[in-house]
Amino acid sequence: MKKALIVHVGNNYTRAIKSIEKVKPNLVYFIYTKTHEKYIDLIIDESSKTFEKKLKLISDFQSIKESYEKSKEIFKELKKEEYEIHVGVSNGTKAMVVGLSLASVGYDCEFSYVGSVKSGRDKTGKVKPGNEKVFDEFHPMKQLATIEINRAKRYFNNYQFSESLFYFEKAKESSYNTERVDMYIKIVKLYQIWDKFENMISYINNKNNYSETTLQYYLKTMVQKEINDNENLKEYFYTNERDFMNQMDKNIIFLENKISTKGKIIEEDIYYYLPDLLNNAQRRIEEEKFDDATARLYRTAELISQIRLYEHNLIEKKRLMDHKVFHIPKEELVNKSNLKSSQFISPRPDFQNYKNETLKLSLKENFELLWCFDDKLAIKFLKDKKLDNLLSNRNNSILAHGLIPADGEDVILLFEKLIDYSRKTFCELDECMEDAKFPKFRDIYD
Repeated sequence: MKKALIVHVGNNYTRAIKSIEKVKPNLVYFIYTKTHEKYIDLIIDESSKTFEKKLKLISDFQSIKESYEKSKEIFKELKKEEYEIHVGVSNGTKAMVVGLSLASVGYDCEFSYVGSVKSGRDKTGKVKPGNEKVFDEFHPMKQLATIEINRAKRYFNNYQFSESLFYFEKAKESSYNTERVDMYIKIVKLYQIWDKFENMISYINNKNNYSETTLQYYLKTMVQKEINDNENLKEYFYTNERDFMNQMDKNIIFLENKISTKGKIIEEDIYYYLPDLLNNAQRRIEEEKFDDATARLYRTAELISQIRLYEHNLIEKKRLMDHKVFHIPKEELVNKSNLKSSQFISPRPDFQNYKNETLKLSLKENFELLWCFDDKLAIKFLKDKKLDNLLSNRNNSILAHGLIPADGEDVILLFEKLIDYSRKTFCELDECMEDAKFPKFRDIYD
């Protein structure tokens, strides 16, 4: 990319030469007053570098307003011509420097200042000839962007995705490496969608229209691949977010197992919803949202029962694959029935109603039906009074049928118990929970 350097012209014109030698610009944009116009040719003649020049005259060197307006014109022009912009702030009056700095807001540019080497100043504080040194300075808006990015990362790490997006967008407004911030925004949006148990994510395609794809394809192709194909992004993310990138690799593997093509369900997929539910509950526990965690854990217990029914061929597969719901087919149940199951099912009104092709049972009824077929986990579940009490607390919860907030200690006990039941249902549970963990961004101030 072509480089442009913006400098003020003043009595100490050699400072501009030092900046030119450091930046090696293709274009130098001189901001000058009539008094100092004569120095422009001296800078060009004494510089060892060749470059194109452009000029911007300031009529009132004490006017911040004029300096701002003229400098803004320069930034707009250089931005339009796609220059990499560098700013030297070693000459010019205080008003001119302030105006130039204010005009830089919203533009991605690099600042530099010509000072001195150690012991390079005389007793009055002036730089001795030959002792000049160019120092890189941060763009004032980059410091603000750094603060916003840090906030955004912390919100993400605490699973507050909307707040995280808000602060990443604020950082983007500061034009702090927008390419990098855009990637952070894409990442946050994906995990926000995943946290809501969605399998698909919308994005804007090459034709500027909205399209939809699976989470794993988006993460693998539009995040991981885009980072790896861009040298700047690759260097940054693998240097500053290596742990995140490593966990993202595991996330992709997990999502490829959980979500099939086009987000449809196939038979093997249902097991992977267990570790996903448990991880989601654990995130809610970390946030101390215990009622939300209880709701997810209750659903985990219910999913365990539904998976066991599925393994006994007591779930209608087509309805599960097409609509992602668990229904017990009456015909299949009748064909498999024994004395215990017949006694359990036959009195039910929905079973007796010939219009109903399927049955839907409650959590406890699912395990009672499994008990009829001597399912060992169902027998354990129905004898587990402690688990029964913990699950009953959900019914009294403010988010279920009562007005009582969930107790944190009870929720953690329920989580631990359901981990044990889930392991007996899905042998890969621990490995998958680890693969499905949400990564954490590194704190900028670490």
